[in-house]
Amino acid sequence: MPEQADRRAVPVRDVLEGLWSLADCDRRALDRIELTGAEPALPSVFPIGTAASACIGAAGLAAWLVVSLATPGAAQERWNRGQNIQPVFEGWERNDDGSFTMVFGYLN
Repeated sequence: MPEQADRRAVPVRDVLEGLWSLADCDRRALDRIELTGAEPALPSVFPIGTAASACIGAAGLAAWLVVSLATPGAAQERWNRGQNIQPVFEGWERNDDGSFTMVFGYLN
């Protein structure tokens, strides 16, 4: 009889930390993200919600990192009001090579 796969849920935070570590990014950036929700997001034997949340979180952190590196002073600048910027996942596009491009917009 084949051995059953271990189906214990892996926390989204652990998956995101693993992705961030594989990309060799600064772990301090992980303090800037809060992940909510739980499996099962969709009925499946695969942890789709966990994978999606971790990927979207990593993409959001990467976008923040690019902006903060492009404008080092502005990323830490404080305003009295009305200047917060929030990345918003708007979808994805399939590329000709089979990969995907994630699309983010920004709200302030």
